[in-house]
Amino acid sequence: MQMTFEQQLKALIFYHLEEYSSGSHLVQALEEDDFAKKDISPPNGIKKSSFFEAVNHRGCARISHLFNEIMVMAIYL
Repeated sequence: MQMTFEQQLKALIFYHLEEYSSGSHLVQALEEDDFAKKDISPPNGIKKSSFFEAVNHRGCARISHLFNEIMVMAIYL
């Protein structure tokens, strides 16, 4: 496992804040952008295939659970 759940969340947030047009652009930023390399990317970087596997499969259930918890909290605000 090259990417932790925390790194995955940070990458997805970074993706949306920077308004990248594709996951490939995000992976490129994780390799080239100093902030992304230091604070988001795994220490040894991440390959496209590993990134997409993490985002599309491994983290789906956890992200769905987290999203549902946030939605429940938002109802009470």
